[in-house]
Amino acid sequence: MAGSPCTAEFSATVSGNTVSFKSSPDLPAGTIHWWTFGDATNSPDANPTHTYASPGTYWVTHYIQNQAANCADSFVRAITIDTFNNCTIQPKFVWYKDSLNCLKVRFVNQSVPVSPNVHFIWKFGDGTSSNDINPSHTYQQEGLYNVCLVMETSNGCRKEFCMQVEVRCHTTCNLDVKFDFRKDTLNPLKVFFINQTIVTASAAQYLWSFGDGTASTERNPVHTYTAPGTYEVCLKVWINNTCMERTCKVIVLQAPPPACNVQAKFAWRRDSAHWNKIWFANLSQPIQNIWRTYWSYGDGTSSQDFNSMHVYQQPGKYYVCLKVQSLNGCISTYCDSVIVRRDSCENRSDFRYEVNPNNVMEYRFKPKFANSSFRYFWNFGDGSSSTQMFPVHKYATRGTYKVCLTVVTSNTCRTTTCHEVKVGQNCDDVRVKFEYRRDSLKPYIIKFHAIGNVPIVQQVWTIQKLTPQVFPPTVPVIINASNPTYTFKDSGWYLVCLSAVTSNNCKKTYCEKIYIEKGENGRLVTSTFIPVYPNPANSMVRLEIPVDVTTTLRLRVLDGAGVPKMEFSTPARAGNNYIAIPVDKLSNGLYVVEIRYGNQLKLAKFQKS
Repeated sequence: MAGSPCTAEFSATVSGNTVSFKSSPDLPAGTIHWWTFGDATNSPDANPTHTYASPGTYWVTHYIQNQAANCADSFVRAITIDTFNNCTIQPKFVWYKDSLNCLKVRFVNQSVPVSPNVHFIWKFGDGTSSNDINPSHTYQQEGLYNVCLVMETSNGCRKEFCMQVEVRCHTTCNLDVKFDFRKDTLNPLKVFFINQTIVTASAAQYLWSFGDGTASTERNPVHTYTAPGTYEVCLKVWINNTCMERTCKVIVLQAPPPACNVQAKFAWRRDSAHWNKIWFANLSQPIQNIWRTYWSYGDGTSSQDFNSMHVYQQPGKYYVCLKVQSLNGCISTYCDSVIVRRDSCENRSDFRYEVNPNNVMEYRFKPKFANSSFRYFWNFGDGSSSTQMFPVHKYATRGTYKVCLTVVTSNTCRTTTCHEVKVGQNCDDVRVKFEYRRDSLKPYIIKFHAIGNVPIVQQVWTIQKLTPQVFPPTVPVIINASNPTYTFKDSGWYLVCLSAVTSNNCKKTYCEKIYIEKGENGRLVTSTFIPVYPNPANSMVRLEIPVDVTTTLRLRVLDGAGVPKMEFSTPARAGNNYIAIPVDKLSNGLYVVEIRYGNQLKLAKFQKS
């Protein structure tokens, strides 16, 4: 719990690729620290500063221990490094008076983006606050209040937006303030305002507030906004400083559709042992922008896997489509024809390639199946070709080329495989990731498979159990093998990292947290599981959480791979507390809810369907 004498929680300040970490100042003297930065490096400093080699999202873990104070804790937080744009959040809100209670105000959050990774703090100007997304607040008395909305992200980005809110119940006159507006037909950001207030006195004064920080005292102003959006426009009218009334309206200026920030792409291959099994590799970019994936296999079935495998029932030609959706709602679709055939002609045309370390324009190509009785036909995508078994080709210009190999193994068997080769690519454009699949009978046995937008030539896997009670952390398991299968002995959370070297000699690291419910040794997670209902859930899950004292609950919703999808805090009173969590935007699958308070950890599991 934040502010307690034994907490591993920390703050982080991001500047470019450098992050300054600061642990709690209230820790007792003699506390031992251990940091893992998510890129295979660590530090024993209390407040370290670390520079990452490349942009990305890194899971940073802080362990502390103090035997004299009987203190031990750990805290995990995602740090996002974005060299080109560290802080893109935009806090904004509008407010409305309640029609039944003149002291009650409803606030509508118009910040961008609103996502589980963003934390909101409302300060209502009367000493109270809230963490709700769209709160309602009842003031104790009339007045003019400075209301502020603070917007924070997990990578240390913080912005604040403030507005004056007038709370008034009593009027001193019967002035009926009204106005209308009309949008310009040529300029969608230009608005004509028509004052419809009937005023008989000549001493009337007007004050327009256009919702973008500008104002006017004209009776019928014309205003041009600088950007599309939703604005609350208010008109206030005075007569002789004794009679004043105010009315507001919300106007919406349409924004152009958002620029698409994801590009769907996939590749497929036949299974070597089963004619009707097809493996699909998701090559969509950039990986960090992808929120959801949808596969349509062309036979009436579908899935939401990131990478996928599908078994067809009949031979034939199927039109397969992959649709990816980003966090800002952008959707990109890529389709390709897949040939499923039941014959004895096995594909022997797959190949690998590697770049010359001394010349990024020169590539060496190697067929996966080398046989002197086969015939090889290479097409390098730039108009040149070769019939050698192991050709070397030098490209004249940088770019992306579609390289194809056709292999003829007999008079009746001729197969072709194509790969995109990005020539002259630097390491900033290289992305690696891994997928994994649990054994259906022994879920503690997991098969890992590395993927990337450039062929991977070397893999080193690190598997470390995340055990907050053990200090120093458990020794990780190092595996020097391609696409290994690993048997997890115990239950709990594990951090799995892939350190890869690609064919163009780039070194990349990718990590994911994986949850093992029951290990090979048969031990279950010792943390208490609390009930969840309904389960399976569709739009909302509810938890009943008993606590001993008044405290603050910190909740995290993690998917089956241990990736946080939602994170928030809520106050709790002594006794049973009922918490509702919206899950309508989560993909289908198994989820775990972590509930922490003080030094307590409780877990809940539910299935989203």
